[in-house]
This record gives sequence, structure tokens and C-alpha cells, in this order.
Amino acid sequence: MLRLLPLLVLLAAAAPIAAQTVRGAVVDEGGSPVAAAFVVLLDVEGRPAARGLSHAGGGFLLHAGMAGTYTLRAERIGFESTVTPPLRLEQGAVVETRVTVSSRAVALDAIVVGGAAQCAVRARDDAAAAALWEEARKALAVSAWTERAESLQVVAARWERELDRQGMFILAERRDSIVGRLQTPFRSLPAEELAAAGYRREESDGAWYYAPDAEVLLSDSFLDTHCFRAVRGRGRARGLVGLAFEPVRGRSVPDVAGTLWLDARSAELRHLEFRYRNLPRQDDWPGVGGRIEFRRLPGGQWIVDRWRLRMPLVRHPRRGRATLAGYAEVGGQVHSAAPAPGGEG
Repeated sequence: MLRLLPLLVLLAAAAPIAAQTVRGAVVDEGGSPVAAAFVVLLDVEGRPAARGLSHAGGGFLLHAGMAGTYTLRAERIGFESTVTPPLRLEQGAVVETRVTVSSRAVALDAIVVGGAAQCAVRARDDAAAAALWEEARKALAVSAWTERAESLQVVAARWERELDRQGMFILAERRDSIVGRLQTPFRSLPAEELAAAGYRREESDGAWYYAPDAEVLLSDSFLDTHCFRAVRGRGRARGLVGLAFEPVRGRSVPDVAGTLWLDARSAELRHLEFRYRNLPRQDDWPGVGGRIEFRRLPGGQWIVDRWRLRMPLVRHPRRGRATLAGYAEVGGQVHSAAPAPGGEG
């Protein structure tokens, strides 16, 4: 089984009104406005205090929860990020600023990927892996923010299927069509809990599988318990470059290994493929894992566009070894997404 949340909710909580405000515009080196830049307000410890996308005219508005010294980081996928000098926000103040972003493109297609590349415990420890992680991180950060903001109205489908032993044919299926506010399509436990106890749990009603969402992939716990290396796409993945990850040596709890695939030219995140590691012998079958596809919307938001997760259906005879009976699959797809009335997006 897989722990699921409703793909959509109908109501979003109202955002609190903060007293300290940064109002500004993002422009390029020629002074033209830049839309869909992800602007992050960082406190003195480098922690995000507020986030948002610049609109079509380049403008943005961010609220800080308390007075203090902050910096702004403006990010665009495929381009170098920009960090401003410190800004002082006094209680109740409105500070206006202008952020000039770099027009220097990131050339992922120029990365030389060697098949024998060492798996670096932190992506930043390998130049090629670090470049790929930086672009994947941007898309994941906007995806996580988009889900929290609940600013999109979507039409989506969700399904539960039973598949044959080869995972090729659908033996049974239940589908739902849903309209509402976007929310994360599946529930991940807190990253620290997954790192400690793993991605598969035995419960009274059977085995439960967990998938890594954007928040988990961005967490220090995930980065500390996985190593990374750059790979070049071949076959169906031609034109893509991948950031492959796997559990660090010595981990024994059920974990995940996979690849974040990015477009080599645009640096946009396309999809994540993953499989489970360190499963009990009776559940360790080919095809147990998942695929999560990402899409950038015209307004700059990133969403999980399509996803599926497969778990084994296992027969346990009184005598003899367990056998694979088939797969249970849960998944979904967003058919359309548009700004919701009253949303932040």
C-alpha cells in the first residue's frame, strides 16, 4: 500500500499579512523586466523567510515575519542565480529594490559525463553533479512552493490499478476525476523520519511504501544519506542529462535510488525515476518503484504533472518461497492547470 493524500483540496488557507515588506522588480542586464523569476528572501542564517515568482512586469512582493537583515536571491532555471547585498527591514517598513539578474546561461549540454564517475556523498563535491543539482533544485523548490501556495485550479485524474506479473497489462482499475486546488499528490513522511526508518514500513494492514517528494529531495537528511553522480541519457533519455543518486554505503533500511533527468539544452527538470533498495527479499522484484514527471507552467510555477508508483502483490504460500502475483499501481495526471480565483500565483 501507499499512503496517499487527496490530489486536490477545495479550499486554501488565507495567507497571513506580514508587517515588513519588500517590493521590487527583477530585470535583466539590459534593464528589461524578467517574469517568472523565483525570488527568495533569506535571513542572516540563509534560511528562506518568504518566496514568490515575479509577474509579467518583473515585479514581486514579499513579506517578512519580523524585522531584521535579509538578502534576496533571484533564480531562473538555465541561468546563474543572483544574490543581492543585505537589506535592512525595520518594523512595519516597506523597502523597494531592484534585482538585476545574470543573462549568462548554464550549459548542461557541455558537461562531460564519464561512466565511471565517482558517487559523491554531496552533489556539490563533484562539478558535474553540482551543476545538475543546482538546476534540479530550482525546479523542486518552485514545485514545493507552488503546492504550499495552493494557487492553481487543476483538473486531474487519479487511478488505482492491478497489473499482471510483467507490469504490462491492467487487470483491474478504479479512476477518479477531480477538480480543485493543487496539492501534493502523495504523502511523504518527514525527511528525517525517512532517513532514520526507511521508505517501507510494516503496519498491521500490510506494507506501506513512501515516495520522495520535493521537500524530501531538498532536505539535508536526503543529501546526507545519498550520493550523486552525473549520467548522460541514452535511448529514450537521449537529449537529457541525469543526476543519479543512491543510498550511501552502509545504509540498511529500505531506501530509494534513482535519477533526476533534466533537458540538456534548457536545464529544465523533466522527470524522476526511482526504485527501492534494501527491501525484504519477498518484496524485492523488478519494477517496484516509481516515476514522477514535472512541468513548468507559463506563469513560472512547477507542478507534478504525472506520477505513478508500483508495489508488489506477493503470494505467501504455507510452504515454499513467496511468488510475485502482480503489481499494485497508484498514479495520477494533471490535465489542466490555471490560476485559482484568489490564489497567490
